[in-house]
Amino acid sequence: MNEEAKLAAVFPMLAESDLPIEELDIEVASRNSLRRSGIHTVAQLLQLTHTELVSLFLNRSLPFYSEIIYKLTCLAEPPKTAKTDDTCTVENLPDDFWRTQDENI
Repeated sequence: MNEEAKLAAVFPMLAESDLPIEELDIEVASRNSLRRSGIHTVAQLLQLTHTELVSLFLNRSLPFYSEIIYKLTCLAEPPKTAKTDDTCTVENLPDDFWRTQDENI
């Protein structure tokens, strides 16, 4: 990992996000450190390098850094859609389902 690369290089799909950092659902201490540093949106956060992000958290830097990277990763992943054909409902059970269940008893 390039320590001097901006986080926007890792998460380009979030580079224009005006999402407030409060929406990342990170620990209060992490959020306060970001706000004190003038970081209020995801787009501003992504303008930091990895080294700059770690330097914001003088105490316990690794857990805070890891939490933020994890939340950004979750935000960057497209939401998983439910497959309607995979749902298990009575209507979707095969015709012989109940017969095979009776045989197993």
